[in-house]
Amino acid sequence: MTEDTIIDVKNLSFWYMDSSRPALNNVNLKINAGETTLILGPSGCGKSTLALCLNGIIPHRIQGRMEGEVIVDGMNTKERPLHELTQKVGIVFQDPETQFCTLYVEDEVAFGPENLCFPREEIDKRVSESLKKVHLLKYRKTRLDRLSGGEKQRVALASMLAMNPKIMIFDEPTSNLDPASTVEVFSMIREMSKDPEKTIILIEHKVDEIIDIVDKMVVMNSEGKVVDIGPPREIIGKILERVEELGIWLPQISKLAAMISHRFEGIRRERIPLTIEEGIEFLEALDVIHKLRGKKRREERRILDGEEAILVKDLSFTYPDGTTALKGISLKVAKGDFLALVGGNGSGKTTLALCMIGAFRIPKGKVFLNGRDITSMTRYEIAKEVGYVFQYPEHQFVENKVYDEVAFSLRVRRVGEEEVRERVMNILRMFSLERYIEANPFSLSQGEKRRLSVATMLVVEPDILILDEPTFGQDERNSRYIMQLLRKLNDRGKTIIMITHDMKLVAKYAKSVAVMLDGKIIYEGTVDELFENPQIMERAKLLRPPLIQLSIKIRDKYPDFPIIKYPEMIYEVMNLEESGASKI
Repeated sequence: MTEDTIIDVKNLSFWYMDSSRPALNNVNLKINAGETTLILGPSGCGKSTLALCLNGIIPHRIQGRMEGEVIVDGMNTKERPLHELTQKVGIVFQDPETQFCTLYVEDEVAFGPENLCFPREEIDKRVSESLKKVHLLKYRKTRLDRLSGGEKQRVALASMLAMNPKIMIFDEPTSNLDPASTVEVFSMIREMSKDPEKTIILIEHKVDEIIDIVDKMVVMNSEGKVVDIGPPREIIGKILERVEELGIWLPQISKLAAMISHRFEGIRRERIPLTIEEGIEFLEALDVIHKLRGKKRREERRILDGEEAILVKDLSFTYPDGTTALKGISLKVAKGDFLALVGGNGSGKTTLALCMIGAFRIPKGKVFLNGRDITSMTRYEIAKEVGYVFQYPEHQFVENKVYDEVAFSLRVRRVGEEEVRERVMNILRMFSLERYIEANPFSLSQGEKRRLSVATMLVVEPDILILDEPTFGQDERNSRYIMQLLRKLNDRGKTIIMITHDMKLVAKYAKSVAVMLDGKIIYEGTVDELFENPQIMERAKLLRPPLIQLSIKIRDKYPDFPIIKYPEMIYEVMNLEESGASKI
């Protein structure tokens, strides 16, 4: 371990209890003090397991077999007690509620220092300073359950700051957050990265938003191995051809540049851009901007005519505690539409979707399903028409085995067991879940639970499918697979409603979009018109995907430049055949 090395992982392997497959497989990794490191890899590759090894939760609290060693700031994690290690390494998890121990903000932030028996004056000082850094000082006396998702994540961050660790690990801290809250959390991480005394480790799918602060990139594969380590530009240049194989997210700007580079000779991969500004320079250097000017954009049609799959008329809804979630909502979802329902946390999206499936008691004449008043339909009749995938998969699991979970809806419909087995095994193979047929659904990883929840609905292929954050916790490969499957179903006439915070999904897959704010719909129309409406975007605190930001910046100078919504769209705009680069 050199003087600058603060983390030294040597030949690290780890097996969870009762597992024959290692979660980590001979990992070797050095991280220098003051670096910001991004760890990328497909779902289930061991990223979170590695994080738990770095602060001693493995092996001190989570049982299993560990080989090799982890040296953190000169301490061997096997030999030093957990309370010493947690003072050196702090972790913020993707769901802050899993790490809360108290009821009030100040108590939560004080919890760590109190357990280390710091003097009361020191504890008060640390609580105040930490809450001030995350802009929550005025919420010091507030109950945690009164906070938004973004505010809870900032409390988790303040709790870590109160311990003042040298090393800070963020394990997908924005996965549950809307775009505005995501920006807040990343802004704080960006500010911390400027402190040379802090070493930051990020496990994050949203690479576009943080790639500019990353010093080192670590790439893991599905076998729990580290396959590449180095500076971001160098690593991205090396793995662009292997992205589909690795199943990881890369910056949209880099993917677009890689696709364009296949049309030109002599482009070195070390020139691949990472940011919007670099992307514009890249396009200008190759004269691509002028080549694309005046190109006809793909026509976008929104289904407005025809029968309604779902019709909502002046619907208001108030929860028993007095919270009004919906205020006079009216919405038409045409048959065959692919509607994205977007808006910030607490805007009413999930409540509206649950009203669409009769989960709440609502007045007559407010929600119609394929022309029928939903209040006149039985649960069984509704379930035959519409399938619902919850944001949190655990909320819909009813069986003790994965196979039975997928088979449940078919058996309720009295499908023969031979056909049940064929359909269940086909869809489990589709979602790479066939090896878990005997496993309890609750024992799966978050990504696996999400795939299972989608599979349970798709196996019966209802005419209407509502999905709340369908790609939550998924790597690039699985996200792409789920969304392409939904697109195929939509092409076959199925109606899809997708609730999401991921505006890149909206840009690529949705036919239409409805924007919610404070229980109301403030926009309903095409995706293109939304992205070109800065007033609505700003009012709803939505963010344009990076390529749309790039396109709009170029249009400030060249108004006839087309809007590029996603990397593959370059083929449509340039009228090119998709080559091997289409897999990039």
